[in-house]
Amino acid sequence: MVKLVLADYSGAIEDFTKVLNVSPNNVKALFNRGTAYSKKKEYKKAIVDFDKALSIDPKYYKALINRGICKTQLDQTESAKNDFSTAVSSSPTNGEGYYYRALATLNHVNLVKSDARNAMNMRAIKKNILAQKEACSDFEKAKVYEYAKAYEAIKEYCVGVK
Repeated sequence: MVKLVLADYSGAIEDFTKVLNVSPNNVKALFNRGTAYSKKKEYKKAIVDFDKALSIDPKYYKALINRGICKTQLDQTESAKNDFSTAVSSSPTNGEGYYYRALATLNHVNLVKSDARNAMNMRAIKKNILAQKEACSDFEKAKVYEYAKAYEAIKEYCVGVK
């Protein structure tokens, strides 16, 4: 854990791997090794560890959040939103899940905007507006549960969205 905190991600991965050699179903070691992989931007390896941790403990909130973040980095937006939605369901008073689900929605919005610009597709533009409203609703929920990052996100993404 000290290596992880000190940003020695390779060293942390080695140490967590040693723990997993002795105790292959150690959920915390899987989660922490997955976190170290994600810090190294090795998102596919991180997802493998988060998947295994979640197979042991399906409601592991932080594993859901971190796996969703990794999926977002890999442009697996819908799957990431599913992870964030599951996290919200398991811990509805934690604003973090709402916040990240909103960001994943906005990531999808950016992909839709790109499609709309290229094809002038009105359906994509309507979907874009609905997705922005959905994201802003999640940011508002995150704010209700005092998730600090939500306040700035509302200012950045939701001004003028009705």
